[in-house]
Amino acid sequence: MNEINLWGSYIWKFTYEFDYDSLKPYIDNIFSYWSVSKETSLVESGDALSTVSVGVYDAAIQPHNLPILDDYHNWLSSRIAFVWDKLEYTIRASEISKSWFNIHRNGGKTLEHAHNRTDLVVSSYIKCPEGSGNIEFRDPLEYHKLGFPVDLDNNLWKEVPVKTGDVLFFPGWINHRTQENTTNEERIVMTYNIDANPTL
Repeated sequence: MNEINLWGSYIWKFTYEFDYDSLKPYIDNIFSYWSVSKETSLVESGDALSTVSVGVYDAAIQPHNLPILDDYHNWLSSRIAFVWDKLEYTIRASEISKSWFNIHRNGGKTLEHAHNRTDLVVSSYIKCPEGSGNIEFRDPLEYHKLGFPVDLDNNLWKEVPVKTGDVLFFPGWINHRTQENTTNEERIVMTYNIDANPTL
C-alpha cells in the first residue's frame, strides 16, 4: 500500500541552538520597554505576557532587528526558502513584517487565533522546560468533515510536542493555540510574521 499525499504538509519543525544566556538580557530589555505601556495581546490568558504591541511604538526593538540574532537569521533564510518550495510559492523574496516575544509562566497560555494577512509564521522556542505545554493546531478541514462519521470533538485539535530550540513554520491561516504552562519555569517563544513580497 502506498499513501498518496498530493498536497503535502503545512507544518514543519526544525531545531536551532539559541544562546539563551546571551539573548535573555535583550528579552528582558524588550519587556522593560513594553512595561511602560503594558499593552498585551487579547489572545494571552493567565500569567502570560506578549510584546506583540511593541512594534507600534518602536520597530527597532522588535526581535528580528536585534544584531545578536544575525546568525539565526542566516540560518532562517534557507529554511524559509525550503518552506516556500513546499508551499509552491512563486514569489521567492520574503520580508519579516513583525516579531515579538511571549512569556508564559505558571497558568499562562495563548488562546486560539490565526495570523491574518500573514503568509508564514515562525515560532521559535527560546526556552521550553519539560511539562511547560505544547502547541496545538485546529483541523483546517473541520467544516468539510461535519457530515463525516468522525469524532470531531476529540480530533479537532492536534498537538505538536515542542522543546527548547524547536522552530516551527506554518501558514498564518492555520488556527493554533498553546497549552497552559503548568510548571514554575517560564516558557519563552519568539514569533515572526513573514510575508512573500513580490517587490523585493
